[in-house]
Amino acid sequence: MTQSNKYKYKVVVLLIILSVFPIHVLAASNELDIPAKSAIAVDFDTGKILYEKNSSEVLPIASMTKLISAYLVYESVKTGKISWNDSVPFDDTLIKMTENPDLSNIPIKKELTYTVEDSLKAMLISSANVSTTGLARLISGTEQAFVDQMNLKVDEWGIKDAHFISASGLDTQDLPKEDRYPNSKDDDANMMSAKSMVIVAKHLITDYPEVLDITKQSHYTLFQGTKDEQTYWSSNLMLPDLYYYTKGVDGLKTGTTPNAGACFIGSTVQDGHRIITVVMNVDEKYSRFEVTKNILKHIETYWEYQEVNKAGSNAIVEKADVPNGKVETVPLIIKNSSSLWVNKQTSELKQVFNQKNDKLSAPLKKNVIVGQQVTTDINDKLGYLDQKDTGQATSDVMTKTDVLKANIFVRAWRSIKNSIK
Repeated sequence: MTQSNKYKYKVVVLLIILSVFPIHVLAASNELDIPAKSAIAVDFDTGKILYEKNSSEVLPIASMTKLISAYLVYESVKTGKISWNDSVPFDDTLIKMTENPDLSNIPIKKELTYTVEDSLKAMLISSANVSTTGLARLISGTEQAFVDQMNLKVDEWGIKDAHFISASGLDTQDLPKEDRYPNSKDDDANMMSAKSMVIVAKHLITDYPEVLDITKQSHYTLFQGTKDEQTYWSSNLMLPDLYYYTKGVDGLKTGTTPNAGACFIGSTVQDGHRIITVVMNVDEKYSRFEVTKNILKHIETYWEYQEVNKAGSNAIVEKADVPNGKVETVPLIIKNSSSLWVNKQTSELKQVFNQKNDKLSAPLKKNVIVGQQVTTDINDKLGYLDQKDTGQATSDVMTKTDVLKANIFVRAWRSIKNSIK
């Protein structure tokens, strides 16, 4: 990521611009018009896509790359390949890179020891490129070998649109010659779609949820209590004490290069649901954080996670036949609640009952599962992150009461009546 501190000094100008060029929610609809090449918002738990714009388009991802690098750091610690207290090596070339004001870094002093934990914080909070390269070299020997691991990892996750040439997200032209990926051109960049970035975030947070303890920090301090003590601030301005603070935001990563423009992948707990947002190549007249806030507001306004099948309520098919029962039908109720993301303006719910046993026989106990009630939104056009997910809210349907078996005379009489019919 190239230096993002410049954004902190453009806040006043940006506010004036935003008042002239507002981000629109189109009148009389729930469509959101955002100034970004690509964007997506996904519910973390269900994979429901709540907003998208060109989310499959493959674009430069800049320092959002560091989430894949972070995953490999956590994985290497878990397997014992490295430990949190290991020293990260920085040669003279990398130390010299930290003096480049156009690149995001923290100062590296040769006489100081920077641990894996220190460097991970610098990578995720300050977007420090040199810290990322140092970690890559420690884990894999060379940055090129680490990039190969990155490619293998995303392939393991089913991501097919990724192209990596660096561990940090820097383009080839910004890398030291010894770290340039073989056969890469000067303008080569790490590439991926917004949709695939969400998959990365889901794997990282699911497998290593402790990453949020780092990404939620608005600042951190190295060498605390010594003459070298220094506090560094996050590039994510949606965190507490920063300009675009938004309640519930606890990550994840900014990204900025000339090729990528301003990018941001966010993690926000809103109304009890973790929402992963991605905005890529945001128009320079706008803030990526303001665009993200508008997406979150759009979701809050137009979407709700609705209980569509309520435990204990009557099933849509309220009773089932029990031909040999003392009573010939048994009431049916929902066993377990299930919910669905519903658009308040456009959703149209369809419910069906799938009976697995249409020949119930007495004696019959209550709470016997007889089928399932399935609810879908037939107007849903956005779908789910996993394309195989049909977006169904499914609940078991069970008998509400016991049904005793009718005596032989009653059964015989019913048989006669049925034969006459």
